[in-house]
Amino acid sequence: MLTRCSAGHVALCTVLAITIAPHAAHTDDPLNKLAGDWDLTVFVMGAGQFGGPLCGNRVPGRRMLSVTLVSAANGAVSFATTCDNGSEYSFRLQHDSATHAYVVSVKSARGISVQDFPVAYVEGQGWQGQRDSITALITPIEGRLWRGWMIAVLPTAGVGHEDDLKQPFVRADLTRAK
Repeated sequence: MLTRCSAGHVALCTVLAITIAPHAAHTDDPLNKLAGDWDLTVFVMGAGQFGGPLCGNRVPGRRMLSVTLVSAANGAVSFATTCDNGSEYSFRLQHDSATHAYVVSVKSARGISVQDFPVAYVEGQGWQGQRDSITALITPIEGRLWRGWMIAVLPTAGVGHEDDLKQPFVRADLTRAK
């Protein structure tokens, strides 16, 4: 666009480019990939277990339970839901403007809960962090007819070996049709 500007309009074109750039950067925030309506499946896995409570909201005309990840003005996405066994599950992923990193909070009755756990974003791989032998993952998942995100907090030793864990952990899958 700058090449189309005449010499007298270069300053105006430069100002427009600088004014538009911050808005474009905001729409590219990876958190926007998580915002919106999702089908929710919660699993209790490891230690010989696979299954779990039914968590989420019933939506008329849909067979899956669902949640809406609300995008906050402070650079966060989150949801909280109740489960059929009386427990609650909550998730919050926030961009920490002070450190320019991300932090995740997951609360569940079973498994490991974390608060403001640091995770890093890698394009195509999602968010991942490790501290004190615990790993938090928010990674893309995909099937033939659906795509989405897996959320898990588990012992680092169990990553890739979930069935070998001695203690169960909670995995939440957010999915939607392609």
